[in-house]
Amino acid sequence: MIEEATAKTVNFSFFFHEFWLYPKKNCIFANCEEKQSNCMNFEIIEIGKMTGARAHVYSVILEGEEKTLLEQFFEENKEHSKDLKKILRKIHVMAHDVGCRKSFFKEGEGSWADGMVALDGTGRLRLYAIYFHDAVILLGTGGYKPPGVAAYQDYPPLNEKAQKMKEVAKEIYRMIISKELKINEDGTLEVF
Repeated sequence: MIEEATAKTVNFSFFFHEFWLYPKKNCIFANCEEKQSNCMNFEIIEIGKMTGARAHVYSVILEGEEKTLLEQFFEENKEHSKDLKKILRKIHVMAHDVGCRKSFFKEGEGSWADGMVALDGTGRLRLYAIYFHDAVILLGTGGYKPPGVAAYQDYPPLNEKAQKMKEVAKEIYRMIISKELKINEDGTLEVF
């Protein structure tokens, strides 16, 4: 029984680390130094090994950091391997089989119209994302939501992650509105 559990852990570890050997495709820089003092700078990175025929999967690297928010999420929540496996399966199904259906996400996880959603059906883990349409999703950060906590705002570590994701969403939507960024129907991104 111990050997079986160890093998499952090793397999999961290998499966997970395989995704981070991705090429940095579609790097898009959000640089807002001149526009506002309170916005954040980041790169939008396509996660090549997670992207499939049905959807493109992106995350962001914040200025001064080396890993995407999604990589940080997985590293910070290693002890919740069962829930992480659920998340990886959902991402795989979206990217390769059915696309990013709205039914995979909880809308209004924060305030309505703040651009942030949470991946649904992930146990006690909350993975925050920005949903654009069936062919593209930007996965960000999140964390563990303890039993008895009604909303992320009531749990400071999770609230911090959600606020970070809201800021990313705010800047991405600003770029879309100002026509600096275009999200194509096929899930690819263009910068102008």
